[in-house]
Amino acid sequence: MIDVNLEMVRLPSGLWIQKYLVTQSLYREVIGIDHSCFNGKDNPVERVPWHDAVSFCKALGDGYRLPTADEWEYAYRAGTTTDWYNGDDESKVGDIAWFAANSGEKTHPVGQKQPNAWGLYDMAGNVWEWTATPFESYRVIRGGSWNGGALLTRAAYLYSSSPDYRGNGIGFRVVKDDTK
Repeated sequence: MIDVNLEMVRLPSGLWIQKYLVTQSLYREVIGIDHSCFNGKDNPVERVPWHDAVSFCKALGDGYRLPTADEWEYAYRAGTTTDWYNGDDESKVGDIAWFAANSGEKTHPVGQKQPNAWGLYDMAGNVWEWTATPFESYRVIRGGSWNGGALLTRAAYLYSSSPDYRGNGIGFRVVKDDTK
């Protein structure tokens, strides 16, 4: 087990989820290397294939893992039923997400946009997030990215990617089941 500071939030379901996306500095601290395209210690790690995200979770110790697609959506929504966790108005997506219209074609340090009601940052935009959920020979990714449109950052939108893909638009966050 690696001793790192993971800021976790306990959801009403009992699941613990990382408050922020895994940053480049955290990834480097745990894995020892980082191949991200957009350098910045507080930027989300990207160019991490699904298998490496799973290895990161295992390196943290027992119980850490990627969220399922359903767990991820539950965390994103934070009790809402709207398209985005801040409502249904597409013109307000920039308040919660880095996406094609406002990103300047790059990722940004985590935690700069408004969090959802449960205090989770960057659930929309900045980078897609790997989930544990398979889709045929792919893995489901959620949340949208710095290089995609606003509609891709909606709570219900899901996409998939090859688990071997090292794109600069995909990162992740970890979860841990409640041990109580």
